[in-house]
Amino acid sequence: MADKITEEEFEKLYYELVIKFLKTATLEERHQLAIEWNHDDGYDVLNWIVDAKDTDKATILALYWMMEPEYNKQYKDKAHFLKGREYYLTDDYDLLVKLEKLYVSGYYQEQNIAFDPSNDIYADGCDWTKTDPDIVTVLEIPKVMFEKLEGKTVVLKDGWLEGLPPSVDDELNKLRELIED
Repeated sequence: MADKITEEEFEKLYYELVIKFLKTATLEERHQLAIEWNHDDGYDVLNWIVDAKDTDKATILALYWMMEPEYNKQYKDKAHFLKGREYYLTDDYDLLVKLEKLYVSGYYQEQNIAFDPSNDIYADGCDWTKTDPDIVTVLEIPKVMFEKLEGKTVVLKDGWLEGLPPSVDDELNKLRELIED
């Protein structure tokens, strides 16, 4: 019988396995993972996608809108955002700020995938750009973040769980079996 591992060891191995997959994944597979990733599973993987200079602009734009930037734009800065909040919310805030800064600066040069933030085909035509009348923003979303990107429509692969192919999911399940009770 294999050695047991702690929850912390599992989490570390989990991220390593997913990032190993991302390093060899196509940009379309990276896009699928980004739009299907469960944010409750942490931000290490999303940060890797955002930090990867070759990530397609559409992937970054989709991730940005799925993170609902309007919510963060209610706050003038991180300190204001955190006032009265739990520390774990900083991961979401920090990722969104970094993602926006990199996108606006022209960091991402790949642009082969289509994405329209006003008609997200991966979210049943959701218009992410519609404002919520209950949210009063103090910062604006940059105009470039509203621009539709032309390109290839990614056909999502069936049988993938949260953007991961069955082979990676199988490896993760084997790791889960090793977690100490």
